[in-house]
Amino acid sequence: MQTARERLDSVLPRLGRAATLQEELRDASSASDLRAQARALWSLRRNQSDLGRRLSLKCRELEAEIEMLPQFKERYDRFMEWADDLEKRMEDLQQEQDGGTARQQEQVRDL
Repeated sequence: MQTARERLDSVLPRLGRAATLQEELRDASSASDLRAQARALWSLRRNQSDLGRRLSLKCRELEAEIEMLPQFKERYDRFMEWADDLEKRMEDLQQEQDGGTARQQEQVRDL
């Protein structure tokens, strides 16, 4: 993200140089060329500004998601503890039932 921000910020000086060059060529250009150049420069500046805002928004979204990561990890850990405890209780219950059946069979044999 930092690299993208640096690349985007490096466009500003180049746009400034383009504006300076446009001024220098004012006398040698026709009115329609000047309008086209001005429109193109305005469009480039607007696009650069839009990209800067979109990049800032994405950075904030990613930072918010990164901040939520510990909460999700904590919830995951608690869920896994609950699942492990439930599995152990089910195994214990199954062993009790299996043991109870074996005891019942022994009692029937003893009769």
